Amino acid sequence: MSQVEKLREELQHISLRLEARASQLTADLIAAQSHFDSPENLQKQTYQSSLTQKSIAIQEEMADFTSLMAIIQGYITLMKNDLGDPIKFQEDLEAISDAISKSAFLVQA
Repeated sequence: MSQVEKLREELQHISLRLEARASQLTADLIAAQSHFDSPENLQKQTYQSSLTQKSIAIQEEMADFTSLMAIIQGYITLMKNDLGDPIKFQEDLEAISDAISKSAFLVQA
């Protein structure tokens, strides 16, 4: 077998492998496109994304709310110690009032 014939055979073998790979990639792309293009899948993906975003937002708001409750609890503890000092007691009450206002805003938002 001459060198030209060997090269031709090798090129034909490479060509067949490339055609097979191209066919497989085409089939994969068609399957992926039909999956993403179907209205049901798009609607489902949009809905799941929306739920995930809402869940994250709720978790963030709950963390903020929990932090504000901890602040209120801290000021209540300080108030117990500041019963004899009306100025500190008043400052603690104002801090609690501010924290409650922020908490109420988070719940309404």
